[in-house]
Formats: sequence, C-alpha cells, structure tokens
Amino acid sequence: MQKLINLSEAALLAIHALAEIAGAEESASNQKLAEKLGVSGNHLSKVLQHLQKKGIIKSHRGPKGGYSLAKPAEEISFIEIVESIDGEIPKSACIFRSSICRRKSCVFGDMTAEVTKIIIDTLSNTKLSDFRAKEDQNG
Repeated sequence: MQKLINLSEAALLAIHALAEIAGAEESASNQKLAEKLGVSGNHLSKVLQHLQKKGIIKSHRGPKGGYSLAKPAEEISFIEIVESIDGEIPKSACIFRSSICRRKSCVFGDMTAEVTKIIIDTLSNTKLSDFRAKEDQNG
C-alpha cells in the first residue's frame, strides 16, 4: 500500500542542510553542518554527496573547504530537493496501486489526488530562499 505522502528522513535532512548552506557566508563543512543539525556526520555526508551528484550543491576541497549551493537559492525548490533524494512523488490517486481494492469507485473519491496535488504544488512553489528569508525574519 502506498502512503499518501512520505518524506524520508534523508529528504528532510537535505532541506535543513541546504537551508544552512544557503545562509552560510562561506563553504559549510560536513562536520559543522552535522554539529549544527545534531545529526550523524556519516549520514549527512551521504545525503550531501547525493545532492552534489544531482547538481544542487558543489563541494570545495582544502582547509576552508565544504559545500555551497550550485545555483541561487531562488532557483532551488523543495520539490527538487525532495525528489532528488526520494525520487518522484507518486501522483497516483489510488493508495493501493493494485487490485486489492475491488470497488468501482474509490472510497476516498478525489481526495487523495487533490491532497497530493496540493502537496506537490506547495513543494514546487516553495524555494530554498523562501525558507531562509523566513528564518532570517524570525531571528
């Protein structure tokens, strides 16, 4: 059975790490990010490597090395981040995605498709720069 929405821990970690990177004045090291976020450096490293392969961040070697955004925060949507880690969010309206349900019409009606569309639209329209701006305003 498919969940209506399921963002992995890695996808949520990616969003938080990218928000920190976007707000950093210089390259952000894996170690400093892990400490600030209170997460395993090894787990964070794997997430960051995946984001780098997808072209969302770039790495810098050397004593002042670390990670920076590969493009402006205004161009990075939350959907891009989530789908780079978790893959495409299923747009199927059926939570069973199989022949388990033998009903002629879905018990949920159009609700699952509508909720999924709202989530996808919200993630698509939320940019990393929006999150950073909100945090800056809140102190």
